[in-house]
Amino acid sequence: MPVIHVIGLQLLCNTNKEGMLEKAAKLIEKAMENQKMVDLIAAPEMYYQRFGGDSSQEEFGEEPGGRFEAFWKEIARTYHTNVVTGSYAVKTQNEEKVKNRALVIDREGKLVGYYDKLHLFDAYGVCESDWSLAGNSLGLFDLDIGRIGIEICYDLRFPEEARALSMSGAKFLVIPAAFHQPRFDHWELLVRTTSVVNLLPVLAVNQSGKTERDRNGFVGRSMLTDAEGRILAQASDGEGYFLGEIDFETVKAVRKKNPAFQNQRRDLYKEWIQ
Repeated sequence: MPVIHVIGLQLLCNTNKEGMLEKAAKLIEKAMENQKMVDLIAAPEMYYQRFGGDSSQEEFGEEPGGRFEAFWKEIARTYHTNVVTGSYAVKTQNEEKVKNRALVIDREGKLVGYYDKLHLFDAYGVCESDWSLAGNSLGLFDLDIGRIGIEICYDLRFPEEARALSMSGAKFLVIPAAFHQPRFDHWELLVRTTSVVNLLPVLAVNQSGKTERDRNGFVGRSMLTDAEGRILAQASDGEGYFLGEIDFETVKAVRKKNPAFQNQRRDLYKEWIQ
């Protein structure tokens, strides 16, 4: 499959869980009016329900296999597309904390696997570890479109993870995020640099805007970048979607011109990145 078609959703968690799923469904339906065939849909981080957010009247977190998972399985079957659901809060045996988890679902609506965020956002005055437990495994998944890698938001600031995914055969990365304002430039620089240094496309989908309870809000700027860091498609401000194409022949050409993986000197620094 030399070219695949993707949809990126840009949402803001500003209502209850069912309302957020309704918003996602409407955006997907609208996007599909202009795109008869799609190979992957991706959504942001924690748009279903946020810790301490506007939907805090609902019990925080959900059991695996619940409403969120069922919704996205139905979307995958209805549109015959792969899905990276974006992340949601999954209950764990620790009654006080959840996992920040993204699901990967194939075209038949089968759960291929999940990725739990590795690097918790304990920075810039936020402490994600107060309510979340970190994952312990890289997000690598095999679909009919090839092997994909997943990171979640703050993971972007740890380049070792993206390098490990790319060297493990990921053809492109999907990065759900809820990246805070005012760091607009950080978001774009991190996404584009991840593409450049790992020679692969990145589909980065972010929350956008703010609610009355937000101190800063989220930067938006969801985008698809190519293997040289160029922005191929991007969402406008606010909630919405974008359509994009990933051309794997172009990726091959970029890697042929710049065989960085063959040129790297792992013999000098491999002990530092294990």
